[in-house]
Amino acid sequence: MDESIVVNTYANAASSQAIGLELVSRQSLAKWAELNLNFNLYHSAIDGNNVSPGLTNERTSYWVKVNLVNKLPGNFTVQVTGDYQSRRALEVGSGERGGSMGMGGGGGMGGGGWGGANNTVQGYVEPMYSIDLSVRKEFGKNRNLALGFTISDALRTRVSDIHSESPFFVQDTFRRRDPQLWRFNLSWKFGKLDSTLFRRKNTRNNSEGGEM
Repeated sequence: MDESIVVNTYANAASSQAIGLELVSRQSLAKWAELNLNFNLYHSAIDGNNVSPGLTNERTSYWVKVNLVNKLPGNFTVQVTGDYQSRRALEVGSGERGGSMGMGGGGGMGGGGWGGANNTVQGYVEPMYSIDLSVRKEFGKNRNLALGFTISDALRTRVSDIHSESPFFVQDTFRRRDPQLWRFNLSWKFGKLDSTLFRRKNTRNNSEGGEM
């Protein structure tokens, strides 16, 4: 009886390239509300010919991040951050979300095997979205005492869903890299910041530059 054995492992592709456009916008909606937008559009190409002849992957992807800051009465600040990543083969872009221009943990057989970037040359990473929430309350006459509460991935949607296929198999890998986190933070600012120190330093540097 003929038997076939398929070995599933990880391998680094020969190279990866990406070209794209990143747009950032900051808008003041009101005295109490500010909106920050980040949009990243890119085309990526991964060359895996070193793993198997003709193994390449090209894809156009995008990433959107929205940050809304609301300053409410009573020295409360509420912040909502949401982001969406389209279907992609290579993570590229802002370091805030761990994007990587290189091949990460393994671009050959599904990508990102041991906590690296979710890069794959044999398929794609399904779209992903998530929302973070935070509330901050400042106390005291000078608002030098602050209590904060943050919940990351409020909807528990920040997961990695990778689709890979070859003439021998079709594989879907689902994993959650980071758990949902709840954080409390208490901070106290003491002392007095003298902003004139920075102005004096800049003036001195400018005068020394003029003498040169």
